[in-house]
Amino acid sequence: MNKSWEKYIEKIMRCSNYYIDALLVFKKVKIMIIVIYIPPNDKETKKLLQQHIIKKIRENERKNIKVIVIGDFNDIHSKTLDQNNKESKRKQSLPLLA
Repeated sequence: MNKSWEKYIEKIMRCSNYYIDALLVFKKVKIMIIVIYIPPNDKETKKLLQQHIIKKIRENERKNIKVIVIGDFNDIHSKTLDQNNKESKRKQSLPLLA
């Protein structure tokens, strides 16, 4: 994060090698930025990360904290945007992206 934003950081939490979040506090709004990497071949980690992120989003919404989730989901959000092949068997598998 750029040094000019440091003064707004209230806390940073790293839960695993795949997850980190930062709470930024401004005069009128709090923002939780969650950065994730979902490994493509580890179903259990995928599931746990999604559950943790959904839990964090709900907790922060109750506290009126805005949430931004960014990172590499290793999944597709839109089959039509992701690929040209209409016969492809790939499908969206992450409930987090639904």
